[in-house]
Amino acid sequence: MVAIMVSGREWMRRGLCASGAYDPDMFFDALREELACRVCDKCPVRDRCLQHAVEEHESYGVWGGKTPAERVTLTRRWRMVQAGRARRAHHG
Repeated sequence: MVAIMVSGREWMRRGLCASGAYDPDMFFDALREELACRVCDKCPVRDRCLQHAVEEHESYGVWGGKTPAERVTLTRRWRMVQAGRARRAHHG
């Protein structure tokens, strides 16, 4: 089971935030969110990171180039879209 968890997060080691080139605290500092988001914009695992943050309900820090508030907004919009699809499917 441990191997599954490690391999499931293998992508994290490829993130720019894990490269050692950036202060990791920057991604959890509200005063440096804009800079952190710019780093994420260049990151090869940005989409996977954002997916992780949403799925795991990460409530702190910049993940996938999105702040906590931006992730809340994205999640709400996604739920509204899903609810609309479900209603259309049900009512044909």
